[in-house]
Amino acid sequence: SGVPPRRGVPRLTVEGPVQYQSLRALQQTGTFTLSSKGVFLCTKTPFDVGEQVLLRFQLAEGTDWITAVGQVIASNADPQKSRPEDLGMMLQFTEVRPDDYESIDRRLVQSITSEIQKSLAR
Repeated sequence: SGVPPRRGVPRLTVEGPVQYQSLRALQQTGTFTLSSKGVFLCTKTPFDVGEQVLLRFQLAEGTDWITAVGQVIASNADPQKSRPEDLGMMLQFTEVRPDDYESIDRRLVQSITSEIQKSLAR
């Protein structure tokens, strides 16, 4: 429970598998929102704030899997107070290999560059 922190860094919605597990259970979803600091996972069964989570995800189909550890910093499971796309949990990365951080940053830069090019072409 808690209000998610304000977004201070660019984010990218990634269509692709992401697996996440706490000590309780392995879960999976098909879309996640990525930033250089963590991920937001849409799920009706988010983990508790403070819980450590092991993540595995791909930045695009066919790319190498990235494995990271994150901590739940915000959780929302109340459908009465939220839109369906806001149900889930925000995880802040606590452990990511340096080359995986580089891959994440490179993918975010590609996305931002593409959006700028699209807006300039209009």
